[in-house]
Amino acid sequence: MNTEKSQINKLSQIYVSSSELAELFGGITTTHVQKLERDGIVKKVERGIYDLKESVRSYIRYLKREGKHIAPDTYEAHRARLYKGRADITEVQAAALKGQFHDAQCIAEVMSEKIASARARLLALPTVAGPQVADLSEASECVDVLTELVHDALSDLTKYDARAVVARYVKQHIEAKQDELDNENDNIQ
Repeated sequence: MNTEKSQINKLSQIYVSSSELAELFGGITTTHVQKLERDGIVKKVERGIYDLKESVRSYIRYLKREGKHIAPDTYEAHRARLYKGRADITEVQAAALKGQFHDAQCIAEVMSEKIASARARLLALPTVAGPQVADLSEASECVDVLTELVHDALSDLTKYDARAVVARYVKQHIEAKQDELDNENDNIQ
């Protein structure tokens, strides 16, 4: 019993480098260890040296709090998620290119831009139409000019461009998802 206590006391006095701590924490990077230190999760004694006992305890509490589990199949789980994510992206891209997929948010954004453009053109009508109708003597001529300008301003609203919606979706969602998967891939390699 006395020797066990002695060994426990010795354990509380063990200090390790950031690379040793990274290896003990399942092969994370030393940069990740430094981030954990900045976040107050691991206990740094001095530059690049960490208190093993306190750091391990804190890291375990952190993993439990974050809902992260240390499992031997973590690598395989990450790889499976990565491949599934890539497959999902490919399916959405294919559907979008075939015109079978339209994202409601992207449609709303494109249509909002079209409405804003038409509104701006309609608000500019007095400025544009004024010089054109100033010299006209017949009311019917003025009506014709104004009608043409209103029709031009509203014509943008009738042109739904599915390619613009697909391009916006690809830019906003698929590229972001691809970046996320690339980062995850970097983390598991």
